[in-house]
Amino acid sequence: MVTKRSSRKRILELYRRYHSLNLKLYAFTPADILWKEQRIIGLSLKKGIWKQSSFPFPHVVYNRCFNKKLVTIQRLEKAIGRNKCFNNINFFNKWDLYNLLKQSILKPYVPDTFLYNEVNISELLEKYKLVYIKPSYGSEGKSVYRVD
Repeated sequence: MVTKRSSRKRILELYRRYHSLNLKLYAFTPADILWKEQRIIGLSLKKGIWKQSSFPFPHVVYNRCFNKKLVTIQRLEKAIGRNKCFNNINFFNKWDLYNLLKQSILKPYVPDTFLYNEVNISELLEKYKLVYIKPSYGSEGKSVYRVD
């Protein structure tokens, strides 16, 4: 499941290597769900050609809609079964995640991270030469600044 119809083909391209398996992969948006008919209007690759078709509800859903609305996911899980929608926690506080990772075995791989309002950017630039400023909540690279 993707956010916009215009991104369906691009997302499916990421999974193209799986098209040779005995899987039926198709991309759709929340607006493409026909709840009463329990059908999906989706885009798929069939014999090398992109084709939009009507499909039955999927067995599983990989959620690539980066928003905080869980209603669609909850409704899909009610229709196809519990725990069959993956990546339904797709928004989180980056500062909270940083603090969790710093306490894990991944600590050596976690870059130094600071809260914007608690540091002097000039001092960070002097030390690191390159700094990224990101919002605590956000996705898809929106509102990310590179300062060097």
